[in-house]
Amino acid sequence: MTTFQQPATELSEAVRLQRFRRMGDPLADAAVADLAHLPKSGIERLLHQILEEGIDAVPDAPESWKALFRQADHVPYWVNWKVMNQASQVFLKAGVLGVFSLCCYATPLFYSLSLGNKPLASSGELKGRAPRRGRETARFVIETCLPNNLQRGADGFKVTMRVRLMHAHVRAGLLRSGHWDAEQLGLPISQVYMAAMNALLSMKWIEGLRKLGFHMDREEEEGIIQLWRYSAYLIGVDSELQFATYAEAAHFLELVLAQEPEPDEDSRQLVSALLAAVPDVLGLEGRAGGLMHSLCRGLSYAMMGEVLGKQLDLPKTKWRYLGHLARAFIPIWRLLDRIFPSVHRTSQYYGTRFWLNLAEFPPQGGLEMFTSRHGRDGA
Repeated sequence: MTTFQQPATELSEAVRLQRFRRMGDPLADAAVADLAHLPKSGIERLLHQILEEGIDAVPDAPESWKALFRQADHVPYWVNWKVMNQASQVFLKAGVLGVFSLCCYATPLFYSLSLGNKPLASSGELKGRAPRRGRETARFVIETCLPNNLQRGADGFKVTMRVRLMHAHVRAGLLRSGHWDAEQLGLPISQVYMAAMNALLSMKWIEGLRKLGFHMDREEEEGIIQLWRYSAYLIGVDSELQFATYAEAAHFLELVLAQEPEPDEDSRQLVSALLAAVPDVLGLEGRAGGLMHSLCRGLSYAMMGEVLGKQLDLPKTKWRYLGHLARAFIPIWRLLDRIFPSVHRTSQYYGTRFWLNLAEFPPQGGLEMFTSRHGRDGA
């Protein structure tokens, strides 16, 4: 019988992956545990001061918080801001196509993981408050991908650290509840699913754009991967699961998917709620909102494929042909963009404007993990 006492070289990749199912984020978990006795307002004040002024500005902060932020303040040698900023330009230019890849492909793929979706499903967070959750996901992605936004003190860095601590808070709460089946599910929001979400937002987001006819060259793709690799570092993903290449992320997802059961009822409800929330997130109402909802459901079916589409109860509507239409016209636009400076400037302008409009979502329900952009406290 295979055991974890055997040398690593004798263990299969699948077995080695199991230890990450029982691993959380030790630094963030310790930081949350050390402040369990403080009121929420006190924690928010401490976090706000650290994010704005740095950990050295709070000399009496718990040692666990000093360890957490000193790790986050350290910039790994492989971080290349020029490469990541070039990736940001591609992200911004993708505009609405990037939203479709995110909402109709990458995020539904995560919700289809019937083991990985349990923290979200058990909280009722998406089913009951899908528009707010959709805004949160969009805000996190946008803040990650804006130029220089993961640098210390920038909005993307602050949002990422808030999400990291929120994960630790949810993890602790589920374990305290007595209703979490750790034997079957491992730790809530374990390293496996933190890394899986990172791979989906990078490698699968790129793949989704390909399905819509938006192709990147290899340098652009690897820039996106590095951008999300640094996000993984900041959000507490273990160094072994911080993917340096597209191929590494794809291989990891293959291992995870091979161990997942088929999508369950939670998967179907979560994906349905997500797609229903897209019109609200985009500010569309009435007939336009209904049209967008129908479009997203049909496009998601086409992008996910027939097998997974049926498992998730996605309708096989005529909107599934939209991908074929996009693949016919988007490459022409991309070619013109590379040839003519005026097309390039126009594409960059409207793509950037689209994402920035989404990034200005106001806080919903007093959610403390986000504050208004540019230093205005909205928590």
